[in-house]
Amino acid sequence: MNIIQSLFQNTQPPDSPPHVGEAFHIWTYYVEVSESNAVLSFAVNHVTDPELKKLIEDLRSDVLEPQRRKCEEVMKNEGITLAPTSPEATNTTPAEIPPGARMPDGQVAQLTVVKVAGLLQYSNLGLLHSLRDDVGAMFYAFHHQVAAHGLMTKKLLGKKGWLRVPPQYHAGLGKNC
Repeated sequence: MNIIQSLFQNTQPPDSPPHVGEAFHIWTYYVEVSESNAVLSFAVNHVTDPELKKLIEDLRSDVLEPQRRKCEEVMKNEGITLAPTSPEATNTTPAEIPPGARMPDGQVAQLTVVKVAGLLQYSNLGLLHSLRDDVGAMFYAFHHQVAAHGLMTKKLLGKKGWLRVPPQYHAGLGKNC
């Protein structure tokens, strides 16, 4: 990992604008991180488990919001049109949500996993298609931040019994399934 980090040390933005692929991935990541933040602002209102609530609030404040602001800054500086995004939900308590309409904590945990996995994929694609060092460094940092939070998410889901584990694979079995 130190080798990868050293590739991005002391980089300066080049004089040339981002190429169309970089602009597309910055725009797409901005949409994804903004929408993830909006969806999780809604979902956290349903949560009763204090550890899950803190995990989502930390993801939003420490990862999603700073990454959204960084993308927005880059987009404005580079002349990339900002995408329209959904507003965040207003705060409420699980008790204010009618029975049958409230998402259970395990379901909110799975939604969080889906958002983290999507951000990992988008940050990887952004990094893969970046030619400018500053854009690559941004996506590398985004990936690192999301992956670190993803590990915490996986640990909590395992602890709470919400982790979905696929069946073990045994070669040669299940040929007639």
